[in-house]
Amino acid sequence: MPFALPDNEIDINARITKDNVWRDVDLGTNNDVPADTQVIILHVRNTSATTSYVAAVRPKGSSINPGCSIASLTYEYLFVKLDSSRVFQAKVNNAAMDLRVVAYTNDNLSIYPYVDKTPATAGSFQDVDVSGDGVPAGSAAALIYADMASGANKQWAIRKNGTSYDSYWYQDGYTQGLLFGALDASRITEIKTQVTTNKFWLQGYLPSAQGAMFDAPTEKTPAAAGSWQDVDFSAFIPAGAVAAILEVRNTGASNWIACVRKKGSSDDFTASNKAGSWRHHHPVVGLDSSRVFQAYVGHATEVDIFVLGYIVPPPTQTISGAGNIASGEAEGTPSVSPGGVSLLPSGIGSEATFGSPAVHPGAVTLQPAGLASGEALPGPVVLPGCVTIGPEGIDSAEGQGTPLILPGLVSIMPTGIVSAEVLGSPRLLPGAVALYPLAIGSAEVWGIPRIYRIPQGISLSVETSRLLAAGEIRRLKVAG
Repeated sequence: MPFALPDNEIDINARITKDNVWRDVDLGTNNDVPADTQVIILHVRNTSATTSYVAAVRPKGSSINPGCSIASLTYEYLFVKLDSSRVFQAKVNNAAMDLRVVAYTNDNLSIYPYVDKTPATAGSFQDVDVSGDGVPAGSAAALIYADMASGANKQWAIRKNGTSYDSYWYQDGYTQGLLFGALDASRITEIKTQVTTNKFWLQGYLPSAQGAMFDAPTEKTPAAAGSWQDVDFSAFIPAGAVAAILEVRNTGASNWIACVRKKGSSDDFTASNKAGSWRHHHPVVGLDSSRVFQAYVGHATEVDIFVLGYIVPPPTQTISGAGNIASGEAEGTPSVSPGGVSLLPSGIGSEATFGSPAVHPGAVTLQPAGLASGEALPGPVVLPGCVTIGPEGIDSAEGQGTPLILPGLVSIMPTGIVSAEVLGSPRLLPGAVALYPLAIGSAEVWGIPRIYRIPQGISLSVETSRLLAAGEIRRLKVAG
């Protein structure tokens, strides 16, 4: 599932105990976000007209403890990882704090635990290399958690390595916020910070298959202030894009409304969504099918809205015939699509499909005849959470009807797996079934996945075999 951005932000305040203690926030019990959601982006506002209050978030199990004080009538955007029960933690100290889900996805785009990437030198752009921190090659952006630990308001800027964009403005002391750091081919972004006591943590990434960042952001501030205005970015963002990544900044001495929403939304947070004077933020806003969002600014010249990049759904990868993902040349160069599969040239089905394949978190759906070549896998490979498949692993075009492989679960529908050479060594499939050598030899093996075991120490050679119930083996010849 790509990032989804509902028309109206999802109100989760009923799930939050606002007593200034780290508490679990359960988004699963009432299905506030869909099952298997991995990460969310939050819009956090302080609706008090007089007082700064705290609203901090972290993954459940984390010990990070930011003191996030958000000034009255201002806001931040935050990124946080959910656990398998769709739970994260929040520390909120007043009912005036309003937290809503802007976006969610079941692709695990988080880096956890967070990695400290704070530059050692203040006052100038410094390279921040995330290539060794779990960010895949080709990623478009590093998701940086900016923790303004010092009490005073301090400046920061972030940009793609080698570019000239320099938006060096302030963030309030003791606040936190989500930053999108554009990456070059070496997975380097650049950060400039006024002081090194402020912390910049790597907490996730945006894959290139799911978005892009511009070297030179484009300003799209509405000409009219004081009302909701359409912002059309169809000339710059490709068709199908679901969100724009923005920088919103206030270059004036007064706090001004700086609010964005998806076109078609009825949300109106303008009364409590101001950018503080000389402050800037990185919001994410949903796009309609025409690549339009809406913005409301309190001042036409002092509030600026720049589009830093965009988010798109990952490409669909359906294996639909012997040797094809649409064609044998489906991918001309290796590519990684989180939520799908890493493919080398010629897709799946060629005699030399994979050198070193990898399955990324998310689902891999195989259609009939999905793996049809006996030479598809030249050597054993590990599909994380699934199964080890060696040469001749699945060698029949009739091997599978409509199987679905999910992390931690292998569901095999009739006609099962029809090759006696399926697995060269015993392999436990977590959450599914234990398979032993030669344990599967018939097209009638399974209606529903079962656990079958062959006692250790028995050497078998197969003429034909059929497993009809657990432990029942027919027409097997014992060698020796």
